[in-house]
Amino acid sequence: MNTRIVYVVISSEEDIYFEQALLSAWSCRYHNHDTDISVLCDDRTYEYITASYDPEYLKAVFDHITLVDVPAKLKPVERSRWIKTSVRNLIGGDFLFVDTDTIICGSLSEIEQIDADIAAAYDLNCPLKRHPGGEGFRKLAENTFDCMMGEGTEYYNSGVVYVKDNVLIPPMYEVAA
Repeated sequence: MNTRIVYVVISSEEDIYFEQALLSAWSCRYHNHDTDISVLCDDRTYEYITASYDPEYLKAVFDHITLVDVPAKLKPVERSRWIKTSVRNLIGGDFLFVDTDTIICGSLSEIEQIDADIAAAYDLNCPLKRHPGGEGFRKLAENTFDCMMGEGTEYYNSGVVYVKDNVLIPPMYEVAA
């Protein structure tokens, strides 16, 4: 499979985000032996994982741990979002972004057959008009962002997003796992 699996992790000893990513990546590796698996993280997370985990174990799970320069003033959740919204600028080639709380239960090889530049699944696998939180999303959009979500509005889950390579921008830093 030529599509790279990409995780974004901001983590420390105070949470389990990196441990979730390890489980997810392990499940991906189990079902997709030849897949390139990468982690994008900030300097604090990189220090945490390299101090906490055996380098050989990290190499067995991840092909790359990419250190991303993130503005230091950002809080952890903001750091994560900053990297997540920058992935296309950091990773060359087709990639599948996977949230850390996702377990891969089979082969992902068919993903390369998707005929779309960007693909994601509906949140809860249903259109917004049937989504149990749909009305709340509409009210939030109208009251907070002053925009209307009409009947045909699409609402996707950002936990798994496939992105084809249309604009190649090389990674900032590649740090071998």
